[in-house]
Amino acid sequence: MTSALARIAAGTQRTLSVLDRLVPLAPAPLPSFDHDSSPPLSFSQIDVSSELLALACTERTATALRQLFDNVQNRLQSLCTAAYERTLEELLPACPSEDLWAAYSNALRTRYNHELWEAQDQARNNLLLEVQRAIERAAGASTNDAARG
Repeated sequence: MTSALARIAAGTQRTLSVLDRLVPLAPAPLPSFDHDSSPPLSFSQIDVSSELLALACTERTATALRQLFDNVQNRLQSLCTAAYERTLEELLPACPSEDLWAAYSNALRTRYNHELWEAQDQARNNLLLEVQRAIERAAGASTNDAARG
């Protein structure tokens, strides 16, 4: 009879272990400390005006390109802020103490600020490279037109 009880107990244990994997765990309660005090990301806009003028862009062209670049930077900031806030929200249940929360949020803020700076710098480099290529194409077209002249 003991072996029959052992088999029943083992079968019950297997069933319970399967059920444990099927039923989602209840969400962890939010920590009791003030988690809304995480400082926001710090942004600084990159100004490309002088670089565009150095490439011999007209004032009108430089203004249009600067506005385009400012829009790109604003969009990057918006995306980065949303990702930062979402990450903080997902991390919150895993932080048992205010000190740990401060350390995590500071590390995340540093990471997202750095990623934003890299994205802004890459966008700046791409813009200036495209302007340089356009100038070279225009100069090449002028040379070809003069040669046909």
